[in-house]
Amino acid sequence: MIDYRHHFLNTQEVFNRIKVALEEKKPFALIRVGDGEARVLAHDILIPVGGFPSVKLARLKYAGVELPAPDLRKKIINYLKCAELVGLSDVEGPGAYPLIREILESPLIPLYLNDFNSICSAYIHWYLYREGLFRELWQGRRIFLLGRRSEEVAGKVEFTGGEVVGWAKIEGWGDVENCLKEVERAEEFHLALVSAGVPALILCPELARKYRVVAIDFGHLMDYLLEPEGSISRVRISSKKKWDERKREGKK
Repeated sequence: MIDYRHHFLNTQEVFNRIKVALEEKKPFALIRVGDGEARVLAHDILIPVGGFPSVKLARLKYAGVELPAPDLRKKIINYLKCAELVGLSDVEGPGAYPLIREILESPLIPLYLNDFNSICSAYIHWYLYREGLFRELWQGRRIFLLGRRSEEVAGKVEFTGGEVVGWAKIEGWGDVENCLKEVERAEEFHLALVSAGVPALILCPELARKYRVVAIDFGHLMDYLLEPEGSISRVRISSKKKWDERKREGKK
């Protein structure tokens, strides 16, 4: 089995590509495949949905998807092939790495390693933030935020040197069209930060092409900007817990 990690761009290389795209106003989509995205790709082909642990199905719902979703899988495969950069999980053991390898080698799923334009670690967004490179990327840029907590971030977080010109909320796959309509009403922007779970794989390439911007799958970094303490795992757990509480209260 091929180890796709040998083909990863490093953090500086990713930063350089994004910076050039911003400077030259070229469309650039960075999307990422972790555990949830891998399960959407593999479900009912490599793994029956009935074989997914209930906790995994709950996490997928939190990430904006309910399975089975064969049409969504087809769309995701197409967008993975056209995105300028795809982050793939490199976590061993119970992580998504073994499943992604199986997906890329399966004749039953039309997605192979050479279909990607370029690849990097799925944790690239954290690496860019940790090394202070995001701050340089949004310096002097007009930023649009998409995600459950985008309104909170727009109101509470200062993007030093950058300007947030709009935001749109999204809960799941069914909200993608409405979300794109919200963006149509926005002011001109250069950089879209998308924290939308699995739908980010569709939103980022769509935004990049339509508006000739850089669109980045921002993941839980939007949560982290609001609660900048602790580990990645703590942020994920805290965010999911708050979402569960809102759902129990009947809120979005």
